[in-house]
Amino acid sequence: MPFTARKEDLVQPETRVSAEREQVNCLYRIWEVLNRLDTDFEEAFTVVAKAIPVCVRFPDLCRVRVIYAGQTFAAEKAVETSWFYGQEIRVQNRAAGNILVYYTQEVPLVSGALFDDNERHLFEMIAVRLGHFIEHRELLRNLGHIPPKKKESTAQRPNDWRTLIALLRNTNLDLVFRLSHKMLVHLRLRGMAEADSIMERLGVHAEREDDDDATTAMMPVQRSREDTITFSEDVFRLASTSLSDDEVFTCLHRWMQEDKCSYFARTISNPDSTLRETIDAIRFLSHCAAQGVELSDWLLKAAHVHLIQRFLSDQLEFVKIAKDYIAKDDFYDLIRRMVYLQGSHGKLGAKGARLFLASHILQKKSGEHPELRKIKTPKSWYITTDCLFAFLCYNNLEDLMDQKYKKLDQVRQEYPLVAQFFRHAQFPPEIVRGLAMALDDFGDVPLVVRGSSLLEDQLGAEFSGKYVSRFIPPYGRKQERLKAVLDGIAEVYASVFAAEPIEFRAERGLIDFEEDVGVLIQEAVGMRVGRYFLPAFSGDAYGGAENIPGIRGESMLRLVFGLGTRMNARPEDDSSVQYTLSQSPRLLTILNIGKHAGDTAMMDVINLESAQIESLVVNDFLKSYGRKFVGIEQVMSSIRDGQTVPFSPLGFEYDKDQCLVTFDGMVRSTPLVQQIRTILDVLVKAFHTPLEIEFATNGHDLYLLECKGPRQGRTAKS
Repeated sequence: MPFTARKEDLVQPETRVSAEREQVNCLYRIWEVLNRLDTDFEEAFTVVAKAIPVCVRFPDLCRVRVIYAGQTFAAEKAVETSWFYGQEIRVQNRAAGNILVYYTQEVPLVSGALFDDNERHLFEMIAVRLGHFIEHRELLRNLGHIPPKKKESTAQRPNDWRTLIALLRNTNLDLVFRLSHKMLVHLRLRGMAEADSIMERLGVHAEREDDDDATTAMMPVQRSREDTITFSEDVFRLASTSLSDDEVFTCLHRWMQEDKCSYFARTISNPDSTLRETIDAIRFLSHCAAQGVELSDWLLKAAHVHLIQRFLSDQLEFVKIAKDYIAKDDFYDLIRRMVYLQGSHGKLGAKGARLFLASHILQKKSGEHPELRKIKTPKSWYITTDCLFAFLCYNNLEDLMDQKYKKLDQVRQEYPLVAQFFRHAQFPPEIVRGLAMALDDFGDVPLVVRGSSLLEDQLGAEFSGKYVSRFIPPYGRKQERLKAVLDGIAEVYASVFAAEPIEFRAERGLIDFEEDVGVLIQEAVGMRVGRYFLPAFSGDAYGGAENIPGIRGESMLRLVFGLGTRMNARPEDDSSVQYTLSQSPRLLTILNIGKHAGDTAMMDVINLESAQIESLVVNDFLKSYGRKFVGIEQVMSSIRDGQTVPFSPLGFEYDKDQCLVTFDGMVRSTPLVQQIRTILDVLVKAFHTPLEIEFATNGHDLYLLECKGPRQGRTAKS
């Protein structure tokens, strides 16, 4: 059956996306209040009750109550109804209260639930933060420290660390053990000899004298409460005689803050953590930062590497490069533009990951090279690589994963049927909802749907042109555009099982690798000209081989009028213009102006009415739209007496006069060559390998579209 989205999955997408955008502001408002030392329970819970409704699908119908210590707190009267969701607040692993979120009347469900996944995760994050707030306030109260009243001076910090440890022994013995162990290490580093004897008494294993099995005898013994208390008493007795009270308290304060963020470290370092858990951990880290928690340098460095491996690539060379250019904070924006499933372990795919890295390299180097400041990358959303297999399972098509082992002739014969299956398949609701949010984020702009394979991480395995790309026009109702995007993704997925990419993988020894293909959804680069959409020009450039022994070819630039798909045309249809990228613009040498001129030169455009790529004769296009095309003099040259001369739009008769695509004006009178040369130089130095880039312009800005390793056999044409 054709794709249909359930009504409850798509109801009021604008409201849902607006709530998604409000969530960050909501958290900041709550965090700001909870971080103040003068905030009491009533103010904290009332702020939470007031902030949450703004973040859900139907704010006007939402009411919130916070229950703590037998009291109820609400911003306004909350009428109890049967349409509610409860989130428990826990302190020291015990139930301390609840957040109850009500709807005052029945509302459309989302996958059978009142609140969607993002909303429920928001409630959970707020409950966790409230638990920390309550724990902190209870601790201060037990220490006899009363928070100051508003507009009064800040109270002195409690420095009776002995009372603190005594309190923790009654409430959180595991934390006492971790703090004691950290203090013991600190004492050893300070040269306290007695710390070694305490460490020996602690031990890691205990022998069971009544057990003859050597393996069992060396199994770790569960620590008893008495052992932990004795251990902590020994450690802090030594600390009290060796360190000042201020130093002990400062250490404990820092370690307790770090311990609050241990959830982050455990999650991102665990290879079994799902994408959702990792994203929650990133958000949790930002909340810790908002609280002023200072994490150790080693933890931040480890977290940085784990995030690169988790989202982008676990290839060693990629990680070594990425950690120098991608900051931890760069992942905050990335996770907002990812579509994934609840239990996902997927990545962006190589195409998306390399473009993400290349854009940050250029940003970081723009201080040294001002010409890079104007280089842009298209706005992008990412569907993770494991969504392909989830899509197959959702439609009972997982047997297709073995299609690659069939004979190529059989694959070709079966592919039309495979493509038909995919056209009529359905998508998991989580993907549909994520794409609805993406469309609202993009707005009414044309889009391109492209495949992004993990196998492209393998050297020499560039998949350019192997998987289909689909154009999504900028018009139509939201539902129509969503269906067009889903159809485009289905076509990308279907092309994975076509004969050409299977043959390509087999030739490179990759046939036995699982083909995990992500999807890259980008804003299309170009402009509308009549009923067509096209870039002013597209191109690719290759560089870095000159300095690599054993690799032929020199740096080169190739330009084409319209879409870059024309660069992948058959040799006899190639109408691209190629230049060597020498060190001086005066030495630029034209290598090829295509084999076609005049009435036979071709260009590719997108027909906005059919949303399909069309190939047009350049002169036919110019006869209709040449006078409307801004910058045409930079693309074309006139032909007079068999010679090419600079193009002048004034007085040029498109019906009579001859012209040729040469880009002579573009190359010689604009900063394009210097920009491309600098992009290549910077990226080649960063990646330590020859590279190929693809780019396009909308007539105003130059966009980097792809950064990849050189295709096999790539050299300048002669």
